[in-house]
Amino acid sequence: MGLQGVEARLDRLSAQMDLCLAEVMSWRGLAAQPETRTAVEAAAAENAASTVDTFKLLHASDRRESETSGDKSLAASSTTSDDRRGSNGDAVNKYQSRQMLPVRSMDLKVAWKLHARELTRELGELSESDQQMQPLLRLVYRSRADYVWELLDDPNSSIWAWWICLFLKLLVTVSVLISNLEAVKPPLMETTLVAILQTSFDAVFLLEFLGRISSAPSKKAYLMDSLNWADLLSALGLPLRACLGF
Repeated sequence: MGLQGVEARLDRLSAQMDLCLAEVMSWRGLAAQPETRTAVEAAAAENAASTVDTFKLLHASDRRESETSGDKSLAASSTTSDDRRGSNGDAVNKYQSRQMLPVRSMDLKVAWKLHARELTRELGELSESDQQMQPLLRLVYRSRADYVWELLDDPNSSIWAWWICLFLKLLVTVSVLISNLEAVKPPLMETTLVAILQTSFDAVFLLEFLGRISSAPSKKAYLMDSLNWADLLSALGLPLRACLGF
């Protein structure tokens, strides 16, 4: 709408300029006639006054439009600045809240101390190396005993643990089978061969039990577990054979 109004005003101005030019061109022909000079000058003065009035009106209307557009732009800019200021304020508040919440909610140093105290109560007396180690390092540090315990207790921890578990299962099966064959009358295997095999099996079971008890995180908990009593009984086979003279 604003551009159309400006074009309409420009068209009117061009039409008035055409009239002025036509009148100026007509002055040349009337300049030689002194009686018409006064009439031409009066007409020119009237046209000039009307042209000046038109320019004044156009200037006033343009000023009003510029003021209106300026007010709108100022209002829009003020609204944008307010929104931006509000969003910045929200962002600052959110940042402050995110920054302050962890400090008020938890003290990590105290949490690690409490966790280390609980571990100390569960494990009982700690060695000198464990006591010198910081609580955080104690949680992530793994000794050789930890690797041995994982190797014997968790078959899914590695391929070696899986093969050791399978070997021990086969060894138990073969040991039971040989014991049954020895009890058959007449015996299906020689007595000397059976004694050698049984002694070898008992030595393996004793080594397994010693590895488990030495690498257990809590030896008391290991011995109190009824599922581990079978390992204890199997480990007693070699000492009993030694006492009986093989």
